[in-house]
Amino acid sequence: MLSGALEIGSIRLKIKSKFRLMALPCIYIGTVSVFNHSYFVVAIYGNWYWKNQLLFVLYTLAIGLFPIIFIYLVNHHARKATLSPQVIEAESIVKNCQDRLANIEPISSKLLTLTGENKGDKIQIALSQILYIKSADNYCELAIFNDQRVSHQLLRSSLTSILKQLPEKSLVLRCHRSYAVNLALVETSSGNAGGLKLVMKSIGVNVPVSRTYVDTIKQALLLVPEAC
Repeated sequence: MLSGALEIGSIRLKIKSKFRLMALPCIYIGTVSVFNHSYFVVAIYGNWYWKNQLLFVLYTLAIGLFPIIFIYLVNHHARKATLSPQVIEAESIVKNCQDRLANIEPISSKLLTLTGENKGDKIQIALSQILYIKSADNYCELAIFNDQRVSHQLLRSSLTSILKQLPEKSLVLRCHRSYAVNLALVETSSGNAGGLKLVMKSIGVNVPVSRTYVDTIKQALLLVPEAC
């Protein structure tokens, strides 16, 4: 009852999860050790000794840590064993997105030079201007957003090749076999796990998200300021 009351109270008080995860076990261990020591004081010792109380804290800690560590290791192993490669890849992409946000502004404003397969086929563009990239046959169409206008440029290259030329800390992510989208310019999304549509800011263009990338894009959008 005490454990449940503490857990509910910490949630209602909106205590940060990391702090709660550290504080609650300490409170549980301290409370259990006090109750155990109190029982021994009444039943055996007859007097309260602080040295014995500290021993009970260590006993409770030692007894409590073993099942906690064991359960954590078992759950961690089971989770890794049951996760599909796509989910693991999605988690990796989301983690990379968290790292990208720290330096998003300087990267977005820096000019990039994207090269194609043809000699001299180049496009110089800022990352923040890329609305989306669409692959078609041997070419990629880049939708460029600049001064509230959208222009389109073709580059003879595969979508994979273009994405490899972008900085690691970029919010332009692949969302479909034929599309990559700039998450910073997404306004709203609609759809479900079977398929998702992203509506781009200002122009209302829809970019499809295939089933493979739905979870990855949804989680990544939660990390982007002012995204849907």
